[in-house]
Amino acid sequence: MTAPTCHLSRVKWQAFRDDARVNGRDTENVKNNTLAKENVSEPAIPRLAYSMKEAAVALGVSYISIHRLLKRGLLKSSSALRTKVIPATELERFLKATTE
Repeated sequence: MTAPTCHLSRVKWQAFRDDARVNGRDTENVKNNTLAKENVSEPAIPRLAYSMKEAAVALGVSYISIHRLLKRGLLKSSSALRTKVIPATELERFLKATTE
């Protein structure tokens, strides 16, 4: 039996599984119900800004490419926070400016 990819930590899941084995409970149903609850999505809130990793995924490039674009001045990030965040409008501007 494998641990579910959900909010239960690995240690908690192992303790629950071991307890279930001792008490004869069916852990498969619990695991499936937990996963089903996790997959329920709430209404999407439009993103205003992306982290460097998220921007890389959105553009389909590597994290290093985003870093280089920021260093060259082709992308601009917000300096208001401790980590660099790239506004969604900046990503759109970058794509419009670099398309032929």
